Amino acid sequence: MCGHRPQFRVISSAHALAAPVLRGTRRIYLLSGVAAVVSGMMFAVLADGFVSVLLLYGLTGLCSGACGKC
Repeated sequence: MCGHRPQFRVISSAHALAAPVLRGTRRIYLLSGVAAVVSGMMFAVLADGFVSVLLLYGLTGLCSGACGKC
């Protein structure tokens, strides 16, 4: 069972809304995985101050959460 239930609800709701638009769960999973990799690389390259670290770390966490990691 996932320990972060409110976040899990948000992710599940976003997935339910995005599934018809993106036409399938495989595409959602693939795109969120690519977004997690790209945001992680951006964090490694571009994070140099508090604000940039805060924003890029949040983006990386958001993208990684969309992959179903919990």
